[in-house]
Amino acid sequence: NRLLPDTQTPLSFAHQAPCLLVNTASLHTLPETTSAESFRPNLLINSGNAGEENIWQHIRIGTVDFKCLPVEPFEHPATPVSLEKQASYRCGIRLLALNNGTLSLNDSISVLA
Repeated sequence: NRLLPDTQTPLSFAHQAPCLLVNTASLHTLPETTSAESFRPNLLINSGNAGEENIWQHIRIGTVDFKCLPVEPFEHPATPVSLEKQASYRCGIRLLALNNGTLSLNDSISVLA
């Protein structure tokens, strides 16, 4: 088990990537009964291109750089679908801040890698 620096506290997923960014364009590809609130995102964006966030590795929002980590596909309980379709239900990415800074409404997003 990995530990938080200078502690005996186990490192959890929340420590590794505590922010969830959801793209509204990706939400529109999911069953109609799915809303952003289902995912409880910290950041909600609209890039206009569904799924593009799934290939981001490193982004900058305002002055803060983030490492991007994929999320697992989710199963929508109210809509039985094939496993193939389920695998495409990804909504959002986990973000790990690489530096300190402040995020503000309407900050620009730059894809760095």
